[in-house]
Amino acid sequence: MSATPASEREVETARLNPLRSLRAAALPDLSGLADVAVSAAGLFDAPMAMVLGVDIAGARILASHGLDLSDIERARAFCDAALLAGGAAVVGPAGADDPAMALGARFYAVAPILASTGQPLGALCVMDRTARVAVDAHLLAALQTLARLTGAELERRRLAAQAGAVGAREQAQAQLREREASFRYLFDQNPSPMIVCADQSFHVLAANDSALRLYGTTREAFLGQQPDQEQDRRARPPAPAHGAGVSFVSVATHRRRSGEAFSCDVRASAITFGGRPAWLLVVRDISEQQQAQSRLAEAEDKLRQAQKLEAIGHLTGGIAHDFNNLLAVILGSVELLQEELPAGSSGGDLLAVAAQAAERGADLTSQLLSFARRQALAPHAVDINALLGKVHALLTRSVGRHIETNFAPDPTLRPALIDSTQLETAVLNLVVNARDAMPDGGSITLSTSNGSVESALDQPDVMPGDYVVITVSDTGTGMTPEVLSKAFDPFFSTKETGKGSGLGLSMVYGFVRQSGGHVRIESAVDAGTEVHLYLPCAPREAAATPIAVRSAGAAPGGNESILVVEDDAQMRDLVQAHLSGLGYHVLVAGNGIEALDILMGPERIDLMLSDLVMPGGLTGLQLSEQAARVRPGLRILFAAGYPQGALDAPEGRDEAPAPLHKPYRRGELATRIRELLDA
Repeated sequence: MSATPASEREVETARLNPLRSLRAAALPDLSGLADVAVSAAGLFDAPMAMVLGVDIAGARILASHGLDLSDIERARAFCDAALLAGGAAVVGPAGADDPAMALGARFYAVAPILASTGQPLGALCVMDRTARVAVDAHLLAALQTLARLTGAELERRRLAAQAGAVGAREQAQAQLREREASFRYLFDQNPSPMIVCADQSFHVLAANDSALRLYGTTREAFLGQQPDQEQDRRARPPAPAHGAGVSFVSVATHRRRSGEAFSCDVRASAITFGGRPAWLLVVRDISEQQQAQSRLAEAEDKLRQAQKLEAIGHLTGGIAHDFNNLLAVILGSVELLQEELPAGSSGGDLLAVAAQAAERGADLTSQLLSFARRQALAPHAVDINALLGKVHALLTRSVGRHIETNFAPDPTLRPALIDSTQLETAVLNLVVNARDAMPDGGSITLSTSNGSVESALDQPDVMPGDYVVITVSDTGTGMTPEVLSKAFDPFFSTKETGKGSGLGLSMVYGFVRQSGGHVRIESAVDAGTEVHLYLPCAPREAAATPIAVRSAGAAPGGNESILVVEDDAQMRDLVQAHLSGLGYHVLVAGNGIEALDILMGPERIDLMLSDLVMPGGLTGLQLSEQAARVRPGLRILFAAGYPQGALDAPEGRDEAPAPLHKPYRRGELATRIRELLDA
């Protein structure tokens, strides 16, 4: 059963009796309280605020902002809650039956206004029509401080009105001094850095202990100063004109006493301080937050760059694969024609030119594969200081007398796990770039050091850890930020047409990344360039791997039976012609399914030569697995347009043979097949 109106009034009277019994003194001159309401609303960026007073008659609204209240009884709950809280700020609504819901408020914060004796004078309330999940403790502290300032001002007016005689004035002044001392204590102990600044000039009139710690100064040194410096003030917009209830929020650059600049969030409210217009500033240091955001943005930019290069690498690798197939056909056809032409034929010179052009094309695709991280590498433990010492000896004779060359090795350098031949090519590429950046002379320095990457934020997509670092630096023209952002892009070059392919840095980047390291460039216009190669460290017990050298000789042949599996018809015909010319019996298949049918037939097959990448349902690896089941012990050799990394050994063998890389010469094909058949 619901309560009757009479019983509701009885409950309300009983609820207000404890407050009325407090017998708070009647409030004096109330002018200016509207400014307090506006300032409180501005502090919270809220649309509604009000100042509530309490006396022997109960709670009443003294001033409001953004409210048109016709039922004062609904507002009394705010004052009651604040007074009963014993000085603490109250945040609501507490539930669906909260009186604030009737006023359209879905959030409110209330702070009590108290006299110096602790007697309640009223409450300061901020309301919003939008619910808030959490409230910054610093804002609640600032609301309490504003309520205390209001209480102090109201009491000051009351005391001033009572001070008619000299003795009364002296007593009032003593009480005011006591009140100000009490306020100073509360102000100083506030956890939020708070400053009172003069209007217009923004010179510091007061500062609490939290602010002094933030600015690294003393109260004596801070008073009369300005929180920001002249150069910082020129960079920020001017503050709005001081007026009733004016407030603003800004991000500013302030200076500590040491001169260190820091970014801060400033919430300013117009107040009266010592009878003069002033600003109450609540300051929050956001330097670490901005630095974290800056580091995150930088890491995201590096990640986007790495992803862009990764995407270009995939595209480039696919193109190089197709080019290698075409070049293999061209080179093979030229070799067949050269064998058929009689010695001294006039067409022989033209075929030699065609072969040289195809070889240059193969070199170009090799550079593309290097950028795409798909070249064949033979990493081993390398003494980088020894390798660069040899390179430096060559430089003194190759870069010209107008360029000085220097070598600064680190005697404690660890060995690197790297392909020494490719590394030497990469360093020479960097030296050539450095030389071309110094047409009027300068210096090139090769240096080594032990380095490390601390975290993924330093370099996305790079494992943190220890690295061997090679630095190639020059005193040349340097690069603009725009050029630097494209430095690793394939075919990008600032050199004149015909003086560079634009693949030098791309090759270096791809080679180092494929090796498990990374590359970093530092450059500025007219300040030179430094390229840092971070190479993986070799295990301390690792020893250098000797490179076997094969003597040249005639292409070996045989009479065994070989199955050639190749999806490219021209390449398939060419390989068949080569092998037939070497004396082998050749069977051909255009895809894995056709090859599997032949393998399941009665034909004798001693070796299968299969492309790795094929359409039609079975890749080269999948075909080899099926072939091992059908014909155990079958010798298998793969051909690839680009390196595929380590391959699984076919069944019955301890390890898989290295693939034959396109474009290959007839002699290389013959030698590899003969090696497998004779094994």
